[in-house]
Amino acid sequence: MKTYSLDSNIVTYCLRNDKVVIDKLNIVRKNGYRIDISPIVYYETIRGLSDVNSLQKLRLFNSFCQKLTIGTIEQDVAETAASIYVSLKRVGRLAEDADILIAAYCVMNDFVLVTHNTKHFENIDKLLIEGWCS
Repeated sequence: MKTYSLDSNIVTYCLRNDKVVIDKLNIVRKNGYRIDISPIVYYETIRGLSDVNSLQKLRLFNSFCQKLTIGTIEQDVAETAASIYVSLKRVGRLAEDADILIAAYCVMNDFVLVTHNTKHFENIDKLLIEGWCS
């Protein structure tokens, strides 16, 4: 079964009730596909909302997470992330560690990464990406 893994920026659009992103999520669900967030995205979202003390958005995020799968990171994801880092460094296209870990998580699980920032991920081999922009 196809699984869509949401990047942090897509989660932010969901929390803002962005119509374009919500409509796409509804289509994905209607077609019977799974929706997931990586533990890295979970961390980034909790960190950001806690930093600005947005208790209302934290509650909304927790409710949102009840409808999703929150994945786990195994050793193979860390090893793949290290390989991605080295590959990107060799071609002078380094990305943030969080983005590399998110990409490795999706590659190792054969998930489609849904993001607003496709440029952050376009140099990563074997990564399936969909850009959901509003």
